[in-house]
Amino acid sequence: MAKTNQTNGTPAASDAPPADDQKQTAQETELPGDSVCWLRLVCPECGTMAEAEPPTKCPQCGAQLEAGR
Repeated sequence: MAKTNQTNGTPAASDAPPADDQKQTAQETELPGDSVCWLRLVCPECGTMAEAEPPTKCPQCGAQLEAGR
């Protein structure tokens, strides 16, 4: 059962939707996870993250990571 104000029966402030000026857009909220910019460091062969910027070799399997992918 929803909480109501004891004096007039209106919804309690905690149950009321936020005012338009208090709403946040998706761009204003912080989303979890890492940015897609890390993708260039992921080995396409085994999925290990390289420790150096491409071009380099994967530290796990030795596959070549090319620059510019």
